[in-house]
Amino acid sequence: MPDNATTLAAWDVVLPEHRPMIGDSTHPSVRYSACVVWHEGRIVVTHGYFYNHDIRQPAWLSDAWVFEVSRGAWRQVHRGERHGAPSARYSASAVVFDGGLYMYGGDDGGHKHSLHNYVFKAWNSELWRLDLSSFTWSSVTPVGRAPPKRALHSQPPAAGDAMYVYGGLERDDTWRFSFAARAAPDGRGFFVFGGTRRGKPGSRSPPTPLDDLWHFDATTRRWSLLTQSGLGHGPVPLAPAARSHASLVAAPPDSLLLYGGAHCTPGCTCYGDAWVYAGGGWRRVSTPSSPTHRYRQGVVRDPSGGAFYLFGGEWRESYKPYMRAPLLPTLQPRLSSPPARAPRRYHNAIDRLIVPSLKPQPGAEPAFTAFSAAGEAAAPEGWAAVGGGGPAAVCGGLLCCLALWWARGRAHRSAHALVAQGYRQGISGPL
Repeated sequence: MPDNATTLAAWDVVLPEHRPMIGDSTHPSVRYSACVVWHEGRIVVTHGYFYNHDIRQPAWLSDAWVFEVSRGAWRQVHRGERHGAPSARYSASAVVFDGGLYMYGGDDGGHKHSLHNYVFKAWNSELWRLDLSSFTWSSVTPVGRAPPKRALHSQPPAAGDAMYVYGGLERDDTWRFSFAARAAPDGRGFFVFGGTRRGKPGSRSPPTPLDDLWHFDATTRRWSLLTQSGLGHGPVPLAPAARSHASLVAAPPDSLLLYGGAHCTPGCTCYGDAWVYAGGGWRRVSTPSSPTHRYRQGVVRDPSGGAFYLFGGEWRESYKPYMRAPLLPTLQPRLSSPPARAPRRYHNAIDRLIVPSLKPQPGAEPAFTAFSAAGEAAAPEGWAAVGGGGPAAVCGGLLCCLALWWARGRAHRSAHALVAQGYRQGISGPL
């Protein structure tokens, strides 16, 4: 690959894999499809799922943990639904706003009725808040109509006084929850990458993973296609390969980082590569080695140091057996590599990645400016449907699928990567 198409970086292990996989008083269990956010120098993890092969039962999780980066140690901050937490679930979404973690939607697989029979479409539309000081949960009851129940949807970080929810299983809609319901971020929006496309209902054609990048403008409430599909193929890929369940994280002032994911049609090939999107194009992140390839992981960014932290996820080469990843790695600027380790099914370690070209610069963090849209009056906090003409969602097999509006009709895509951003023109200022 040409030098101008790569950027150097390296992974290092912040905290190695921990046994037992069910966790203990000092470490969380392995898990995937959990809620993972960054807040004031800490990584917050809650809920999620893994299959416990030792006892041949699914493990639906509702506990909450905090990883103190400065101390390099975990601390359990909530013991779960028996102590007032939302019921166990996975594939929910979470954002941080005003000292609270807001968790929306998710899928509980019907485990409250039976641990042995998975119930499809056991989704919800609940909105919960975890106070990140007292670590107490409270249910949020918005005013007005709420979005339909959903899981495996996307939710970028909260922007200004609002948060956005996009797509999910059998969903193609975009919703905004306004905390103050009177302001929206000025000229901001979010990005969506990839997913798995399916044909029209009744079609026997296999699902097709995608590698296109879209942007939703929060001001105009319109979608824009930024990169075409097909750039991730060939001897010298110009973009990430098509995939689902990847992580997309903003790196201000004008870049995105994409990590991991899987190509499942239906057997799965998991990825462990990282890519940077900046200046209208993709560059591959070149590292001496990387953590176990995975999907359904959590990746967060430390805005002060610029490091990206990886937690959890799942590794599999087929739909069975289930694989898990508990490691927390980070991407660092120094070219050191984590010690060699055999692939694991699920993970609970922490890895870190630092990309020198993405380290924060003074004044690079953009600030949101609130504005009152023409004809839009102030209202109580609540949901509002926005947007249209962009990626949509239906279910396809084990993977949830999003539908994307093409000139020839709908194509369905699953588990896309999404990130919020703040920009005024071009592709600059993602948050």
